[in-house]
Amino acid sequence: MKVKLRTGIAGAALLAILTVMDLARAADERPPLVSRPSPLTLVKPGQMTLSPDGDRVAIADRYGNRIYVVDSRGELVWSVGEGVALAQPTAVMFLSSSELIFSQWESPRLFRVGEKTPAQIDTLEDVSVAVGPKARITKLYNLRNRSILSLTVKPDGLVRFDSEWKKPTALIKAGSGKGRLDRPVACAELISGRIAVAQSGAYPVQVFNLDGGFLFAADWNSPTPPKDWEAAAIAVDRRETIWTADVTHAQFRQYDPTGTLLSVRSFASPNRLPADMVITGDNQLMVIDENGRLDLYDLNLEK
Repeated sequence: MKVKLRTGIAGAALLAILTVMDLARAADERPPLVSRPSPLTLVKPGQMTLSPDGDRVAIADRYGNRIYVVDSRGELVWSVGEGVALAQPTAVMFLSSSELIFSQWESPRLFRVGEKTPAQIDTLEDVSVAVGPKARITKLYNLRNRSILSLTVKPDGLVRFDSEWKKPTALIKAGSGKGRLDRPVACAELISGRIAVAQSGAYPVQVFNLDGGFLFAADWNSPTPPKDWEAAAIAVDRRETIWTADVTHAQFRQYDPTGTLLSVRSFASPNRLPADMVITGDNQLMVIDENGRLDLYDLNLEK
């Protein structure tokens, strides 16, 4: 059936609605992913991060005052917190497969701990001058070029350090428009050397170059700004597909490297409030819920 569109405001509005419908049909609405729970349970998770080899995952438990390292099946390998007092560990990053760097909620200092002596914690660096004396470091990322990203809140900020924690560079300013940080929650590095940032504010997924230059926002080809949902976590698989947890609609949204929506998959487990997620080297999507549940999704089942 052919429809003749009227000109003017009403016609433009109808055209926008039809365009949105076409975009929704173009995205593949696939069945929910099937998950399985890990035996590990946390109290209140902070960051989840992947080891350099992709076979281990570290998770900070803020309220449990623990840091856990698990394998790609969710089985515990080693932990930090027995015989040593932690104060709400929040951000965590692998220095090597057996050594971690982490932050604590009220402190701008960074700490180092290893698998062989998990009760021995050393102060690594005080980054208060770079990130701000009252800033809270929520996420740390070790990039492929050996530089390091620090995501902070209060104020929102993204700071890049070199491998020696020197030469700090503020990359992106806070704000509500494109190319600005608006309640950022997580970052993920694409293989091509770009940074995808997930936000609970405006423009839930944005992509930047390593110098903080804005490239595009996901759903860029939508006729209206994508402000009707909030991102809670983000990860990138080996195909450079960007996986984002949409907590507004309880679903995973998959984007290609250009920010075009590929598919939508509903959360299949009781996991409804993702706090963070990673994709392991053997293609396991691991998602930690705000309530401490750790779920695993085998992406090898993807066709």
